[in-house]
Formats: sequence, C-alpha cells, structure tokens
Amino acid sequence: MFVTQFAHQTDPVVEQRHSGKVLSVVRNVLAFVGLILIVVAAVLAPKLLGLWSQVQEFDDMALPTFRMMGEKLLTTGNPAEATVWRVAVAPGLSAAEVEDVMDSVAGEHNLKRVGESQLFSDEHRDTVVTLAGIPYRFSKTLMYCNSLIAAKMFNQNMAYSAFTPCRITVIEDGEGRLWLYTLNIDMMIYGGKPLPDGLKQDALAVRDGIRDIMQRAATGEF
Repeated sequence: MFVTQFAHQTDPVVEQRHSGKVLSVVRNVLAFVGLILIVVAAVLAPKLLGLWSQVQEFDDMALPTFRMMGEKLLTTGNPAEATVWRVAVAPGLSAAEVEDVMDSVAGEHNLKRVGESQLFSDEHRDTVVTLAGIPYRFSKTLMYCNSLIAAKMFNQNMAYSAFTPCRITVIEDGEGRLWLYTLNIDMMIYGGKPLPDGLKQDALAVRDGIRDIMQRAATGEF
C-alpha cells in the first residue's frame, strides 16, 4: 500500500525542472519566430512603403473599385464575372425591342452607334449547333462611342483604345432569357492615377450613359 502511494507521488523538484525545460523551449521558439519576423520586416518594409507611396497617388476610388472587383472574383471564382456589369432583361421583351431602346437612349447621352457584331447569326444557326454540340443562343454586341471623348482619351494614353468603343452585348441564356453585359469601365476611370478633371468628367458621362442605356433597355423604357 505504501509502495503504491509512493509510486503515484510527483517529485516537486523533477516537476519544476520539467516545467523549466518546457518554458525554455517555448522562449527559444518565440525568440526564433520573432527574429524571423524582424528579418522579414526589414526586407519587406522598404518595398511595402514604396508600394504604399505609389498607391497613395492613385484616385481616391481606386481601392474601393478594386476591392469590389476582388470580392466579386472571390464570390464567383470567375475573372470575367468580376470585370463586367450585367442586367437581366424583363421577360417578354424581344432582342429587337431591347436594341431599339438602346439606340434611343444612347442618343440622349451623345453616344453614337458605331458598329455591331452578331457572333451567332441566324444563318449560322445549324453550323453552331453541329460544331459546338450545344443549343443555339442569340448573341449580338452593339458598339457605342463619342468620338470627341475618345480622341481625348487616346491623347491621354493610347491604351484606352482597347476600351473603345463601349460594347453592350445582348445575349440569351440557357433558359431563353435575355441579358445585357458590358465591361466595368470603373477600373479604367478610377484604377490608377487620377485623370485630368475635364477628361474624368467626360469619361464619367460615358460611363453613366452606358449604365442608363442598359437599365432602361432592360425594362423597355424609352
């Protein structure tokens, strides 16, 4: 009985030594981690400060714009979805009716229709179905532009030519419903250093015009 009780007793000295060793290991690990963090901070700090200094020169709306796009990318997992605006067309409206409204509203915003592209034309219906192996769906892209504003944008930076003319696609989904898609041009307007005030106002006028075209065409509102 005495032997059994003695065997289960803990030697305070041994326990203290064991605790001391554990604490010593923990301190050493923390010290090592701290050293690594200090080294990393020393290496990255100048780069991060330089990067932050550059970002500070961007438009005030740059970070919110990219944050919204980033959130959309994380939600959908699709970069195309993250860089477009889309609006569902009200049931019952035909593509021809939507197109008529788009042209009418565009004129109100001094935007001229400068072209169109019907990727899946009716004459190619059978070819699309045969080669793609999927049901035919309507898709037509209408192009709008204000040539004076475009000339100003090109004068600022020729890379803006990749965003012109503004394109709005009328496309049918797998259930036969029509949608309107266009590029999110906020990233062009807000995504870097601020545009000159006059040019920025022109770009925003085009942006607002495109959004108005989509919203009203989706409801058939002239």
